[in-house]
Amino acid sequence: QRLATTLTAILETMFFFSPEEIWSGGGPSGGGQSGGGPSGSGPSPFLAASEPCDTAVVEFEGPLRGRLALRSPRAVSAVLAADFHGESPSAEDVGAVVLELTNIVCGNLLSQLHAAEVFCLGAPLRWPEAGFEAAEAPQVAVRGADGWIAAWLQVSP
Repeated sequence: QRLATTLTAILETMFFFSPEEIWSGGGPSGGGQSGGGPSGSGPSPFLAASEPCDTAVVEFEGPLRGRLALRSPRAVSAVLAADFHGESPSAEDVGAVVLELTNIVCGNLLSQLHAAEVFCLGAPLRWPEAGFEAAEAPQVAVRGADGWIAAWLQVSP
């Protein structure tokens, strides 16, 4: 729930991305609400995308240890980069925007979960350099007019 709320808020305020549907583990729902909805449960439609995607991973240590990963189709990354930079993005900007978005979401999420604690965040890495495999369904996927952005949070003690 917190991951969906954090991702959605950052997409709306910093990237001007308006969610039309939020998928949070139990299935999709419309109207910008997370959780299971009238569309039922099952895998996120995002996972069926066969187009090239950008994936970034940020590892963190502190009271919790783990990593946060975000993935978006390349076309969605291009829209995010244009909206974030306020101009037509270069190829480098398109690749970097998912790295920056992942870093922002991770930092915000951890500060909400443990506001008084200190975390050490690694530099965001592109997959496959990060060694991240998205073998299971994302915990959260947000769909806007331009497509999906999916998120995974992996925490270990």
